Amino acid sequence: MSGGMWSQYLREDLAASEHDQWRAWASYMLSHMTLENVLRWLRQSRTDYADLPPAEQRSDHQFVEMTLDILERHGVVAPPREVHLILERVAEMTRACPLGMRCRGCQFARANGGDLVCGMAEIHTLACELVGRRRG
Repeated sequence: MSGGMWSQYLREDLAASEHDQWRAWASYMLSHMTLENVLRWLRQSRTDYADLPPAEQRSDHQFVEMTLDILERHGVVAPPREVHLILERVAEMTRACPLGMRCRGCQFARANGGDLVCGMAEIHTLACELVGRRRG
């Protein structure tokens, strides 16, 4: 198991969530042990997620939401709409380059294969590409 870039706090929160999910499932299973349920659980255990009926997939969605909440709290993911808004704002902010993204003479310019490239212009172009609009 690798340490990687994930914090110990994130690992502990995810582990606690996994345990809570398992504990809830085990408690439910042990208190609802009927032949009908055991047969259904056996069928589900042999079925890929994509092949489950929508009603059974929804219960998995609930667990995913808990995990996404933890990841958001730790800053690992942001909701797609929030990311889009951030990129839109970056595109607008960088569009206001004081030199109109003409890099010669810009204090932020650096040489890139002989050409001066302003970091501002690169960031603006990338933000525009990511939100699916033309630079400008």
